[in-house]
Amino acid sequence: MEVQGRVFDYLNGEPLGSVDIHAATEDFSTKSEKDGSFTVSTSDATQMTLVFSKEGYAPLRITIWQDRLPDGMLRVDLMPQTHLHEEIVIVDDTHRLSYETTVDRGIIARATPDEAAALIGQIPGGDTVRRGAANGDPVLRGAQQDRLNLSCDGGMRVEYACPNRMDPPSAHIDLKSLKHVEVVKGPYAVRHGAVFAGMVNMVSRDLHYSDDGTSFSGAVEAGYETNGEGKTGNVELGLGGSRHALQLQLGIRDYADYDAAEGTSIPGAFKQDSIHLKYQTALTAHADLKAAIHRGETTDALFPALPMDMDLSRVLTASLEFRQRFEHAAVQSLSARVYATDNEHLMTNKRREIATRMAAVTDAETQTGGARIEAESLLWDGMLTFGSDYFTSVKDGIRTREMLMGPMAGRQMQDIVWADTDHDTIGVYAEYRRAIGDLVNMATGVRLDEVESIAKRPDPQFSAIYGNDLSERDSNVSAFAHLSFRPNDHLEWGVSAGLGTRSPNASERYIYLFPLGLDRYDYLGNPNLKPEENRQVDLSFGTHFEKFALKATVFYSDHQDFISARETDLVAPRTNNVLGVKQFFNIEDATRYGGDLTLDYRPHPAWHLHTTADYVRGENEGADDPLPEMPPLEWRLGAEYQRQQFSGGLLFRWVDDQDRVSHLFSETPTEGFSTADLRGSYDLAGFTLSVNVENLFDEEYAEHLSRKLRSDGTRIPEPGRSFFFTIRRSF
Repeated sequence: MEVQGRVFDYLNGEPLGSVDIHAATEDFSTKSEKDGSFTVSTSDATQMTLVFSKEGYAPLRITIWQDRLPDGMLRVDLMPQTHLHEEIVIVDDTHRLSYETTVDRGIIARATPDEAAALIGQIPGGDTVRRGAANGDPVLRGAQQDRLNLSCDGGMRVEYACPNRMDPPSAHIDLKSLKHVEVVKGPYAVRHGAVFAGMVNMVSRDLHYSDDGTSFSGAVEAGYETNGEGKTGNVELGLGGSRHALQLQLGIRDYADYDAAEGTSIPGAFKQDSIHLKYQTALTAHADLKAAIHRGETTDALFPALPMDMDLSRVLTASLEFRQRFEHAAVQSLSARVYATDNEHLMTNKRREIATRMAAVTDAETQTGGARIEAESLLWDGMLTFGSDYFTSVKDGIRTREMLMGPMAGRQMQDIVWADTDHDTIGVYAEYRRAIGDLVNMATGVRLDEVESIAKRPDPQFSAIYGNDLSERDSNVSAFAHLSFRPNDHLEWGVSAGLGTRSPNASERYIYLFPLGLDRYDYLGNPNLKPEENRQVDLSFGTHFEKFALKATVFYSDHQDFISARETDLVAPRTNNVLGVKQFFNIEDATRYGGDLTLDYRPHPAWHLHTTADYVRGENEGADDPLPEMPPLEWRLGAEYQRQQFSGGLLFRWVDDQDRVSHLFSETPTEGFSTADLRGSYDLAGFTLSVNVENLFDEEYAEHLSRKLRSDGTRIPEPGRSFFFTIRRSF
């Protein structure tokens, strides 16, 4: 089967050269010519699936059937990456499923603040838990922390070392290094580890070989933010040859305290720097080897909602990946990967008033490692992906307290932060996707995990409560099925059902008297916890025409053995000024339900109007109490314009009051608010100049999920009006 066509820019109609075109089911690739033309031939006489990709454009996958071949040349339009994008369908698409969303590089480049949690917060159903100005913790449909699987490049994970999560996994992701972000809202994925309530996979940018000798490319970017006197910088360098490719990226962020809208100064200073180095070599025409090293460091970061501030967080990651493609074989590809990470964390209270009476230093470390082997095979006109993976996490840490005043002056005490805990998981999985005729798409997957955890150096009082044998083993099953129906070219219905199972983490099983939650209690781990289960159903409807698209989704989640906490008198609290001790336990039955809506309208190729709304509700059914930290109803309305060198946009955001709060966790209501953001950029002689205005009307507000200031007990207010200026030069 042979197809001839041309590739164009969707917005300005200009032909696009050097577009990578890959036949998905065969080991064949080519590039479009300068005038956008291309020719592709495959051995399959009935259909072909092509993937089009080019830096700065959203990737596009299309399936072309022999009996639907267009008359003359096939026209392919690639969309510049300027908005949230789910694959555009030209002829047919057998791979996009209704529960999957892709955040493209255009949105990533515009995310402010420049961090992963803020990016996820722009997705319908996405929010952020904030404990300071830096290192937000992402939330998806009210699910957060380990209930949200966040990984990089399909399974690599960095774990937090701070029990209060001032260094969540999202803090170690540099947005500038990303190609796109894959989001699954629900337990509908099995390839990247166990998924309880949602998955976010951060996909790094590709390395490119060069067929025309050695090629060199790169970019330099500098930025400044007025509120917080934020200074940012980024350097990207790429080198490509016929069999080798190299990529280097350097980034910095340096911020002072910021001002809320009423002028109050909020402690939020931090400094960050990072370096990424990646190398790829073609071992043969069908095999590649890729190595990557990343180092990231955060220093002098203030967290006004926590008892301490971060003096240092240093993360090192290293990975090695091999991929082999096969021609005309039952197995289409085989890949293998190993990786390791080390997260050193140092925090103190030296900037706090209490430091004159008691000095506290916490030195903690988390090391993780993993491996995965995966194969893809054509089976019954569909794609079967199967494999096995391994993940290990080791946490250790000590807090040292020294009394400086009073009768105990000079006395030093040491508390175990992490009890030298090991958490090991080995899993096997399989996922199958196929199109059934022209109208139906299906996907299904299953995953089995064996999880072992142990605390090797617990506090003696912890052992006195639970005994000396603190090892636990869980056998977990996760599975999902999806079916979508397209009665015509404009409508799609979808239904997804899944079971996600999660074992308790190190905090939930082994923490001893540390304040972890949103309330003023010391927390006590519980080794006897059961794994929690999420049984979820999603129903979706979508319609799209040339200028208009709508997508609506509703979901219901039934949680069995949901992990929460309740007051206990097993032990007295250790931290000053707390209300008591809470012990982790399993709730027999809890629920979450809600939905989201997205509308897009393009009255003209240069204009994009869009609106989204989302809502989630959580309930502890046994206690007749709302689940804590559920985000309120949110609605967004935006307009974007892009024509040749200029692009701009205006976004209005309206958030409702949240008065459905958990009384068991002393959660307080929050008032609703509305904000507006404005942005614009202009390309000139290889330079891109950008100006963004956040909180245009200088609104005083706080997000419901933000933690409370320790100074006065109110939620951390968001920054007042702020201007972002960025200049970027690509070459």
